[in-house]
Amino acid sequence: MIPIKFVAVGLLVAIAGAAPSVAGARIMEHWTYPSLLAKSDLVVIATPTKIDTTEEIAELPGISTQTPEGNRPVMGVGLQTTFHVAAYLKGKPAHGDTLVLHHYPVRSIPGVVVRSGPMLVQFDLSRHTEYLMFLVRERDGRYAATEGQTDPGDRAIRRLGNAY
Repeated sequence: MIPIKFVAVGLLVAIAGAAPSVAGARIMEHWTYPSLLAKSDLVVIATPTKIDTTEEIAELPGISTQTPEGNRPVMGVGLQTTFHVAAYLKGKPAHGDTLVLHHYPVRSIPGVVVRSGPMLVQFDLSRHTEYLMFLVRERDGRYAATEGQTDPGDRAIRRLGNAY
C-alpha cells in the first residue's frame, strides 16, 4: 500500500504540471444580478432600432492579445445602437422611450487568435430581439454596460427573445 503522503505529493505535482495549460486565462469580475442592479443607473428591456458607427477607436480595458510582434491591446471601433425601451426596471432615459448604447462590435484580428477574449455584444436589427440591459450613463448622455466595455455580454446585456 502506498502511503497517503506520497499520493498527496504526486497529486500536487500533477496539478502543478497542468497549470501552464490555463495560463491564457484572464481574471474577470463576477457580477451578480443584485450588484448589477445596485450599480446601474438604468435597467430596461429594450429592442435595437438603429446602429451607427462612430469615429472612435479605443483600447478595451483589461485585455490584450499575444501576436508574433509581442503583447498588444485589443482595440475596438465604437458603435452606438439606438434602442426602443419596452419596460423600465430602474431609472428612465432622458429622451423618452429611446436610449443610445455605446459599445464595441465583435471584431476579429486577421492572423490572431484571442483566447479568453472579450464578451462583446452585437445586434441584428432584422430579428426584433429584446434585451435585458443593466446600464450606466456616460458623461455624453449615452449609456454603456454596467460591467464595462470589455465584457458587456457576460451578464449586463442579455438576449431575451423576439419582441414580435
